[in-house]
Amino acid sequence: MKKVLVALVIVLISALSTAAGQLTDGLRAAYERDGGQSWQPVLIALSSRVSASDLLIGLDALPLDQVHARVMPSLQTNAAATQTPVQKSLEILVSTGMARNVRSLWLANVIAAELTRPAAELVANMAEVDEVGLDEIVTLRRAADVQSSDAS
Repeated sequence: MKKVLVALVIVLISALSTAAGQLTDGLRAAYERDGGQSWQPVLIALSSRVSASDLLIGLDALPLDQVHARVMPSLQTNAAATQTPVQKSLEILVSTGMARNVRSLWLANVIAAELTRPAAELVANMAEVDEVGLDEIVTLRRAADVQSSDAS
């Protein structure tokens, strides 16, 4: 039964996919290190993302609370509309044991999850997905010194 469900998922995702995304080099390398047998933490970047900086154009004269009231709902609405097909596919992959710990990161319109390599490849083939990349921990050695460009 599980094999039939996996085959159905593959057929559905393939049928719904047109211009596909890709696995990043870092994620591909992580899977290759262990022969593709492990779970990897991934970030699924959707092809339809709204830039928060674009939403801020013309709002610089408004108080911060009003800017927040305009920008945040736009980002949430965009994520809800664009993430739905990917979330539904991920639910099926969770039920087949190919995905786990799926979380929506609506602010950047990205989905975080842990995926097996076959699941990552299936998700990357969806038209809504731009790329599937390794969710890596980034360690800063020291804080960067930042100065304003108009400082004298």
